[in-house]
Amino acid sequence: MTLDFTDIAAVSQVMVDRCLGRVQAFSNDQADALITQALVAANNGKTFIDVRDIRDGKCGQLFTLLETVLKKIVVEGLQGDEYFNTLVETRVVAQGDKPEFDVVNADWFHVTKMAAGTQSLRRQKVTGSSKQTIPTYWYGVKIFEEMTKVLAGQANIADAMRTVAKSFKQEMLQGVYTMFAGATTAQLGGATYNQAGSFDEATLITLIDHVEAKTGNKATIVGTRAALRKVTSGVVADSMKEDMYNMGYYGKFNGTPMMRQPQRHAVGADTFAIADNVITVLAGPTKPIKLVIEGNPLIVSSAAIQNQDLTQEYLYGQQFGIGFILSDGAIGRYTIS
Repeated sequence: MTLDFTDIAAVSQVMVDRCLGRVQAFSNDQADALITQALVAANNGKTFIDVRDIRDGKCGQLFTLLETVLKKIVVEGLQGDEYFNTLVETRVVAQGDKPEFDVVNADWFHVTKMAAGTQSLRRQKVTGSSKQTIPTYWYGVKIFEEMTKVLAGQANIADAMRTVAKSFKQEMLQGVYTMFAGATTAQLGGATYNQAGSFDEATLITLIDHVEAKTGNKATIVGTRAALRKVTSGVVADSMKEDMYNMGYYGKFNGTPMMRQPQRHAVGADTFAIADNVITVLAGPTKPIKLVIEGNPLIVSSAAIQNQDLTQEYLYGQQFGIGFILSDGAIGRYTIS
């Protein structure tokens, strides 16, 4: 059980794996012990945060390690979410980079029957594609005392870092859901793709057909379990009854698969963040929500003597931005009353 504590990449990977519950080379207890030793080594061999070291700039390696790990936990934790991967395109870029997303014109050219030996056809403008960027902003969370406990062996590093990373993940997911729910009729592709009213089987079939015709791909119906339960059919096979018993909704609607979107609480509340009466029809590889994580995270530590209670504060910040860009095709939305 050895680990080169000067190898930031190796140490950070063990820390990420422990936080995400996927340690293989070590037991959890062994991983915790190694991580604590690595943190102590990065902290000049001390098991406590020395305000004089912070003052003199001697904690750089410790904070660099924590910054590296927290960013990896956030990014890899998001990528493990099936619904997130279906809906969101993530770009992790260097500080100052502004990635451009292609917005492709999805309209088809009109092909005309023509006689041999002539080229007298009406011209059609090639609109090509345009470029869009997503602005990013700084987001932060301030905690206190926890790192001192971790170094002293009084707190589990995985729990401490998972809590901070989970908080950022929740904020990003909340932004994703808010952005998607707020998509306008124009962003979805037009009025044809934004339906509302009491559930009607024919309306949903027509919406699915429109999305598939526009994109040239097979569609999937996405929604929370409560929303998918509103999707019914006049013909119910025995396998559909089993789906309802096992999953709480039918696995398919007239041949179109349905995928459950996990419900989530709004940040800091016990109210649901996702509407339980909206289903979405997606088709093809298009991911309309764009998440840009820019640059490296930053940990800023204050001196304990600045606070009246002599507690140590740490501000963790990360720059990211979320936007809605439908690069081609269309998305169907059905709001069921």
